[in-house]
Amino acid sequence: MKIKITDTSKCDKFVAIFQQLKNLSPSLCWQVDEDSITIQGMDQGHVSMFQLVLGNTWFDIYEHVPDDVPVFHICSNLLAKFLNTRSDHQTIDMTLNDEADKIKIKFESNDKSEFNKGLTLSLMDAEQENLNIPDMEYTAEFTLESKKLNSLIDQLSLMHDIVNIHCDEETIKLKTEGLEGIMEVSIPHDEIEEYIIDEDASVDVSFSLSYMKKFCQYHKVSDVVEINISEEYPLMVTYKLNALNYLKFYLAPKIDDNE
Repeated sequence: MKIKITDTSKCDKFVAIFQQLKNLSPSLCWQVDEDSITIQGMDQGHVSMFQLVLGNTWFDIYEHVPDDVPVFHICSNLLAKFLNTRSDHQTIDMTLNDEADKIKIKFESNDKSEFNKGLTLSLMDAEQENLNIPDMEYTAEFTLESKKLNSLIDQLSLMHDIVNIHCDEETIKLKTEGLEGIMEVSIPHDEIEEYIIDEDASVDVSFSLSYMKKFCQYHKVSDVVEINISEEYPLMVTYKLNALNYLKFYLAPKIDDNE
């Protein structure tokens, strides 16, 4: 496997994604085929997971050899540290070595003030395979400005660690209740980019705000974020890099201990 990104905006997004993913999973499971790279990870409590899909056209160079190891694992923290050494205008070049036990990373630029760098990262020993995530029929779907959602989640988390999300045909409500008080946010339909809900349906489900905060740190990747919610399935949060490439998060609901 050999990939290269030369577009500055794409390089910045690539680095921003992995700087945040380290907070969700200690390892990144990479699956590479002719058409795309799929990267997955899961938190240690198995409450949340994510999936990043980057098609081959997203890269300036994309080489996949059929004999390559189809799945390998990278330490998320070390990869984030390495990517953080990239200077602003440097390209990103990543190559899997012949022994398939190391990833070689190069940062290069024509700017003489930015020194070219070469880094080598050992792969992890792990048995986890890439998970097949089925399509799910959600009751409600809405799209918000990613910065606006990030701000709302930060504010709600000041009260408590659990947020209740209620959706019906009239409005969307987010509510958290702690020892110090209650905070409630109503989001009218005309304040959001898009809102779709099943006819005569309503959804009432709660989630961990500490995980939601981690999902909302990607406004540098996309200006908008899509939320899919249902009482039957995990919450799905989607950032689209473009029409074909995306980053998705899944979060299991909080279970009422009194039930």
